[in-house]
Amino acid sequence: MNMKTIIFDLKDGSPKYKQIYEKLKSLIEQGDIRANEPLPSIRQLAESLNVSRNTTLMAYEQLVAEGYIRAEKRKGYFANEVEPLFIPKARISARQSAREAATSVVVDFRADTVDADHFPVKAWRRISNQVLAAKGCFRYGDPFGELCLRKQISIYLLESRGVITEPNAIIIGSSTQQILLSLGHILKDEFNSVIVEDPGYDGAREAFLFHRFQLETVPVSETGIDLSPLENRRSRLIYVTPSHQSPMGVSMPIQQRHRLIQWVNNVDGYIIEDDYDSEFRYTQKPFPALSSIDSSRVIYLAISQNRFCLGFA
Repeated sequence: MNMKTIIFDLKDGSPKYKQIYEKLKSLIEQGDIRANEPLPSIRQLAESLNVSRNTTLMAYEQLVAEGYIRAEKRKGYFANEVEPLFIPKARISARQSAREAATSVVVDFRADTVDADHFPVKAWRRISNQVLAAKGCFRYGDPFGELCLRKQISIYLLESRGVITEPNAIIIGSSTQQILLSLGHILKDEFNSVIVEDPGYDGAREAFLFHRFQLETVPVSETGIDLSPLENRRSRLIYVTPSHQSPMGVSMPIQQRHRLIQWVNNVDGYIIEDDYDSEFRYTQKPFPALSSIDSSRVIYLAISQNRFCLGFA
């Protein structure tokens, strides 16, 4: 197709950069834009769609970040090869610093604290008082988490991460490690080993070793995770942090996400997706969760304490 003169309608009610991103993503996935085909420049696309250059730039940056396109210096933007994905429809069913920060510190980089200036203390206090006044609030609650909370989490996951789930499929926990310990107790009867990232989150390793899982590894570098060793691994269970790998900080592009989904379907296993820091992005919207691609083979974990001072799966 002639990409230099591409035109499509932009509707009201949704950010224009997001509509451009979704349209180009769809064209690439469907093969209408072939691998290595040049895309229009930021200026050309902005003029064709009658939008600002910043709008098209934001759309291109999101596509680059997810691996759909690439930018070549002095040449422009080109489509990357994306393998077609055939899967069944989703089944619904830093520890505290040793010494206190000096009063002259302008930016606090500690990972275990909350920005009190932006935390809605008054609203939080008001809601807390309402909950404490509710009948039965001092009794034992649902062991899987309050149903009203799980309902809101299911709505939130669909809107923010594209994950389709039901409240009864959600379990509330106190932390990622606590959820992994409970999950390991369930999985150890069917699985005796698990693949983890190297380097990776030590807390996850400790949780798996507690249940005496044998650990296999796949390497992670500054350029991302290397999935090629999966062919030589006997495990059918893998733990990954695709949105923000810990500790390397890289994100898994769409091609590797599709490849991982295809692998886990081939081996009849499960992916434990730790969606760590998925929503903390400066320039692009959050990447789609692996569970939004195939929830039948992905056990999704997320933690909310980084957002506003609990974990759920």
